Amino acid sequence: MIHIRHNSAYNGSLDKPFTAPAGSEMDQRTDQIGPHSSAGVADGSSSALWGVQTPERLQHERRAARRHSTRVRWLKRLLPAMSVLIVAGVLGAMALRNLLPGFDLGAINITTDGIVMSNPELSGHDGERSYRVTAKRAIQSLMNPKLITLEEIDARVKLSPEEWVAFTAPHGIYDSGNERLKLSDGIKLEWSRGYHVTLSGAEIGLKDGSILSDDAIHVSSDQGTFQAGRISVADNGASVHFTDGIKMTLHPAQAGDKKQREQAQ
Repeated sequence: MIHIRHNSAYNGSLDKPFTAPAGSEMDQRTDQIGPHSSAGVADGSSSALWGVQTPERLQHERRAARRHSTRVRWLKRLLPAMSVLIVAGVLGAMALRNLLPGFDLGAINITTDGIVMSNPELSGHDGERSYRVTAKRAIQSLMNPKLITLEEIDARVKLSPEEWVAFTAPHGIYDSGNERLKLSDGIKLEWSRGYHVTLSGAEIGLKDGSILSDDAIHVSSDQGTFQAGRISVADNGASVHFTDGIKMTLHPAQAGDKKQREQAQ
Protein backbone atom coordinates (compact mmCIF):
# COMPACT_ATOMS: atom_id res chain seq x y z
CA MET A 1 0.00 0.00 0.00
CA ILE A 2 1.31 3.46 -0.91
CA HIS A 3 0.83 6.23 1.64
CA ILE A 4 1.01 9.91 0.69
CA ARG A 5 1.56 12.20 3.64
CA HIS A 6 0.09 15.67 3.72
CA ASN A 7 0.50 18.76 5.88
CA SER A 8 -2.82 19.48 7.59
CA ALA A 9 -1.69 23.02 8.46
CA TYR A 10 -2.06 24.08 4.83
CA ASN A 11 -5.66 24.29 3.57
CA GLY A 12 -5.21 26.47 0.53
CA SER A 13 -5.18 25.66 -3.18
CA LEU A 14 -1.98 24.80 -4.99
CA ASP A 15 -3.23 26.84 -7.96
CA LYS A 16 -3.06 30.10 -5.98
CA PRO A 17 0.19 31.84 -5.00
CA PHE A 18 1.04 31.64 -1.35
CA THR A 19 2.01 34.88 0.42
CA ALA A 20 3.54 34.78 3.85
CA PRO A 21 2.12 37.21 6.43
CA ALA A 22 4.01 40.49 6.55
CA GLY A 23 6.74 40.54 9.15
CA SER A 24 6.62 36.80 9.72
CA GLU A 25 9.72 34.66 9.84
CA MET A 26 8.88 33.10 6.50
CA ASP A 27 8.38 36.57 4.99
CA GLN A 28 11.85 37.55 6.17
CA ARG A 29 13.32 34.37 4.65
CA THR A 30 11.52 35.11 1.39
CA ASP A 31 13.07 38.57 1.32
CA GLN A 32 16.49 37.01 1.83
CA ILE A 33 16.03 34.38 -0.86
CA GLY A 34 14.22 36.54 -3.34
CA PRO A 35 10.70 36.44 -4.73
CA HIS A 36 11.63 34.50 -7.84
CA SER A 37 14.15 32.11 -6.35
CA SER A 38 13.78 28.40 -7.14
CA ALA A 39 15.80 27.35 -4.11
CA GLY A 40 14.30 24.35 -2.38
CA VAL A 41 12.48 23.27 -5.55
CA ALA A 42 15.24 21.82 -7.66
CA ASP A 43 16.65 19.79 -4.81
CA GLY A 44 13.24 18.51 -3.66
CA SER A 45 13.34 20.30 -0.29
CA SER A 46 9.98 21.93 -1.01
CA SER A 47 8.48 18.45 -0.90
CA ALA A 48 9.95 18.00 2.53
CA LEU A 49 8.61 21.44 3.53
CA TRP A 50 5.02 20.61 2.61
CA GLY A 51 5.21 16.89 3.53
CA VAL A 52 4.60 15.72 -0.07
CA GLN A 53 6.49 12.63 -1.25
CA THR A 54 8.89 12.92 -4.15
CA PRO A 55 8.47 10.81 -7.33
CA GLU A 56 11.52 8.79 -6.30
CA ARG A 57 9.96 8.00 -2.94
CA LEU A 58 6.66 7.04 -4.56
CA GLN A 59 8.47 4.75 -7.00
CA HIS A 60 10.34 3.10 -4.12
CA GLU A 61 7.10 2.45 -2.23
CA ARG A 62 5.44 1.07 -5.35
CA ARG A 63 8.31 -1.38 -5.80
CA ALA A 64 8.05 -2.42 -2.14
CA ALA A 65 4.30 -2.93 -2.52
CA ARG A 66 4.83 -5.07 -5.64
CA ARG A 67 7.40 -7.21 -3.81
CA HIS A 68 5.00 -7.70 -0.92
CA SER A 69 2.17 -8.65 -3.28
CA THR A 70 4.45 -11.16 -5.02
CA ARG A 71 5.35 -12.78 -1.69
CA VAL A 72 1.70 -13.03 -0.69
CA ARG A 73 0.71 -14.55 -4.05
CA TRP A 74 3.50 -17.15 -3.84
CA LEU A 75 2.57 -18.12 -0.29
CA LYS A 76 -1.07 -18.50 -1.34
CA ARG A 77 0.11 -21.02 -3.93
CA LEU A 78 2.73 -22.68 -1.72
CA LEU A 79 0.59 -23.54 1.30
CA PRO A 80 -2.20 -25.32 -0.62
CA ALA A 81 0.48 -27.08 -2.64
CA MET A 82 2.12 -28.28 0.57
CA SER A 83 -1.24 -29.56 1.79
CA VAL A 84 -1.71 -31.56 -1.41
CA LEU A 85 1.78 -33.01 -1.15
CA ILE A 86 1.31 -33.91 2.50
CA VAL A 87 -2.09 -35.54 1.99
CA ALA A 88 -0.68 -37.55 -0.91
CA GLY A 89 2.32 -38.51 1.19
CA VAL A 90 0.11 -39.71 4.03
CA LEU A 91 -2.02 -41.65 1.56
CA GLY A 92 1.07 -43.35 0.16
CA ALA A 93 2.30 -44.12 3.67
CA MET A 94 -1.07 -45.62 4.57
CA ALA A 95 -0.77 -47.82 1.50
CA LEU A 96 2.52 -49.10 2.93
CA ARG A 97 0.61 -50.23 5.99
CA ASN A 98 -1.36 -52.60 3.75
CA LEU A 99 1.62 -53.59 1.67
CA LEU A 100 2.82 -56.63 3.61
CA PRO A 101 -0.47 -58.52 3.86
CA GLY A 102 -1.33 -57.15 0.41
CA PHE A 103 -1.30 -58.45 -3.10
CA ASP A 104 2.05 -59.11 -4.77
CA LEU A 105 4.74 -60.03 -2.25
CA GLY A 106 7.28 -61.47 -4.65
CA ALA A 107 9.90 -63.87 -3.29
CA ILE A 108 10.00 -64.59 0.45
CA ASN A 109 13.12 -65.80 2.26
CA ILE A 110 14.05 -66.31 5.90
CA THR A 111 17.44 -64.97 6.96
CA THR A 112 19.13 -64.01 10.20
CA ASP A 113 17.68 -60.50 9.73
CA GLY A 114 14.13 -61.81 9.58
CA ILE A 115 11.55 -62.63 6.95
CA VAL A 116 12.68 -60.94 3.74
CA MET A 117 10.16 -60.10 1.02
CA SER A 118 11.64 -59.00 -2.30
CA ASN A 119 9.98 -56.35 -4.44
CA PRO A 120 6.66 -56.08 -2.58
CA GLU A 121 4.11 -54.04 -4.52
CA LEU A 122 0.63 -52.71 -3.85
CA SER A 123 -1.81 -50.82 -6.08
CA GLY A 124 -5.24 -49.54 -5.17
CA HIS A 125 -7.51 -46.53 -5.07
CA ASP A 126 -9.13 -44.28 -2.51
CA GLY A 127 -12.18 -42.67 -4.06
CA GLU A 128 -11.01 -40.67 -7.07
CA ARG A 129 -7.34 -41.13 -6.18
CA SER A 130 -5.27 -44.16 -7.10
CA TYR A 131 -1.88 -45.19 -5.75
CA ARG A 132 0.97 -47.58 -6.36
CA VAL A 133 3.61 -48.35 -3.75
CA THR A 134 6.71 -50.49 -4.18
CA ALA A 135 9.83 -51.31 -2.19
CA LYS A 136 12.99 -53.19 -3.05
CA ARG A 137 12.82 -55.23 0.15
CA ALA A 138 10.65 -55.54 3.24
CA ILE A 139 12.19 -57.25 6.26
CA GLN A 140 10.01 -58.37 9.16
CA SER A 141 11.95 -58.74 12.40
CA LEU A 142 11.96 -62.16 14.04
CA MET A 143 12.54 -60.60 17.46
CA ASN A 144 9.69 -58.10 17.08
CA PRO A 145 7.31 -59.04 14.25
CA LYS A 146 5.57 -55.65 14.58
CA LEU A 147 8.66 -53.90 13.19
CA ILE A 148 9.15 -54.04 9.43
CA THR A 149 12.11 -52.44 7.67
CA LEU A 150 11.51 -51.11 4.16
CA GLU A 151 14.22 -50.35 1.61
CA GLU A 152 14.01 -48.06 -1.42
CA ILE A 153 10.39 -47.01 -1.05
CA ASP A 154 8.70 -45.57 -4.13
CA ALA A 155 5.11 -44.32 -4.00
CA ARG A 156 3.00 -42.58 -6.63
CA VAL A 157 -0.46 -41.14 -5.99
CA LYS A 158 -2.65 -40.12 -8.93
CA LEU A 159 -4.88 -37.21 -7.93
CA SER A 160 -6.59 -36.81 -11.30
CA PRO A 161 -6.05 -38.02 -14.88
CA GLU A 162 -3.45 -35.28 -15.43
CA GLU A 163 -2.13 -34.74 -11.91
CA TRP A 164 0.07 -36.86 -9.65
CA VAL A 165 2.33 -36.78 -6.61
CA ALA A 166 5.30 -39.10 -6.08
CA PHE A 167 7.67 -39.62 -3.18
CA THR A 168 10.72 -41.76 -2.56
CA ALA A 169 12.65 -42.68 0.58
CA PRO A 170 15.73 -44.92 0.81
CA HIS A 171 14.84 -46.33 4.22
CA GLY A 172 11.77 -46.74 6.43
CA ILE A 173 10.66 -48.57 9.57
CA TYR A 174 7.00 -49.43 9.99
CA ASP A 175 5.71 -50.08 13.52
CA SER A 176 2.42 -51.91 13.06
CA GLY A 177 1.72 -51.83 16.80
CA ASN A 178 1.72 -48.02 17.01
CA GLU A 179 0.69 -47.42 13.39
CA ARG A 180 3.73 -45.23 12.74
CA LEU A 181 6.11 -45.07 9.81
CA LYS A 182 9.56 -43.53 10.17
CA LEU A 183 11.28 -42.51 6.93
CA SER A 184 14.96 -41.56 6.81
CA ASP A 185 18.08 -41.01 4.70
CA GLY A 186 16.52 -38.43 2.40
CA ILE A 187 12.87 -38.05 1.39
CA LYS A 188 11.89 -36.55 -1.95
CA LEU A 189 8.39 -35.49 -2.99
CA GLU A 190 7.44 -34.27 -6.45
CA TRP A 191 4.18 -32.80 -7.70
CA SER A 192 3.28 -32.69 -11.38
CA ARG A 193 2.56 -28.96 -11.06
CA GLY A 194 6.27 -28.28 -10.63
CA TYR A 195 6.81 -28.42 -6.87
CA HIS A 196 9.70 -30.36 -5.34
CA VAL A 197 10.18 -31.09 -1.62
CA THR A 198 13.23 -32.59 0.08
CA LEU A 199 13.89 -33.39 3.74
CA SER A 200 16.17 -35.79 5.57
CA GLY A 201 13.58 -37.71 7.54
CA ALA A 202 10.06 -37.69 8.97
CA GLU A 203 7.78 -39.69 11.24
CA ILE A 204 4.23 -40.29 10.01
CA GLY A 205 1.30 -41.21 12.22
CA LEU A 206 -1.02 -43.34 10.11
CA LYS A 207 -3.92 -43.21 12.58
CA ASP A 208 -4.18 -39.44 12.86
CA GLY A 209 -2.51 -38.38 9.61
CA SER A 210 0.27 -36.50 11.42
CA ILE A 211 3.78 -35.77 10.19
CA LEU A 212 6.70 -34.57 12.30
CA SER A 213 10.19 -33.73 11.13
CA ASP A 214 12.94 -31.97 13.06
CA ASP A 215 15.10 -31.92 9.93
CA ALA A 216 15.29 -29.08 7.45
CA ILE A 217 12.63 -29.07 4.74
CA HIS A 218 13.20 -27.44 1.35
CA VAL A 219 10.45 -26.59 -1.16
CA SER A 220 11.23 -25.34 -4.66
CA SER A 221 9.39 -24.42 -7.84
CA ASP A 222 9.90 -22.14 -10.83
CA GLN A 223 8.56 -19.27 -8.73
CA GLY A 224 11.01 -19.57 -5.84
CA THR A 225 12.24 -21.57 -2.87
CA PHE A 226 11.08 -22.01 0.72
CA GLN A 227 12.86 -23.68 3.59
CA ALA A 228 12.31 -24.25 7.30
CA GLY A 229 14.11 -26.13 10.06
CA ARG A 230 11.08 -28.02 11.31
CA ILE A 231 7.63 -29.07 10.08
CA SER A 232 4.64 -30.34 12.03
CA VAL A 233 1.46 -31.56 10.32
CA ALA A 234 -1.85 -32.62 11.89
CA ASP A 235 -5.25 -33.84 10.70
CA ASN A 236 -4.10 -35.13 7.30
CA GLY A 237 -2.64 -31.79 6.28
CA ALA A 238 -5.41 -29.56 7.66
CA SER A 239 -2.87 -27.97 10.02
CA VAL A 240 0.71 -27.29 8.91
CA HIS A 241 3.34 -25.48 11.00
CA PHE A 242 6.80 -24.42 9.82
CA THR A 243 9.34 -23.20 12.40
CA ASP A 244 13.06 -22.64 12.96
CA GLY A 245 14.93 -20.56 10.41
CA ILE A 246 12.25 -19.93 7.79
CA LYS A 247 13.63 -18.48 4.55
CA MET A 248 11.98 -17.69 1.23
CA THR A 249 13.45 -16.62 -2.11
CA LEU A 250 11.23 -15.53 -5.01
CA HIS A 251 11.96 -15.70 -8.75
CA PRO A 252 8.93 -13.92 -10.27
CA ALA A 253 10.78 -13.12 -13.50
CA GLN A 254 11.53 -16.80 -14.17
CA ALA A 255 7.93 -17.76 -13.48
CA GLY A 256 6.72 -15.03 -15.84
CA ASP A 257 9.14 -16.12 -18.58
CA LYS A 258 7.91 -19.72 -18.32
CA LYS A 259 4.28 -18.61 -18.54
CA GLN A 260 5.06 -16.56 -21.65
CA ARG A 261 6.82 -19.55 -23.24
CA GLU A 262 3.85 -21.79 -22.52
CA GLN A 263 1.45 -19.24 -24.03
CA ALA A 264 3.66 -18.92 -27.11
CA GLN A 265 3.49 -22.67 -27.65
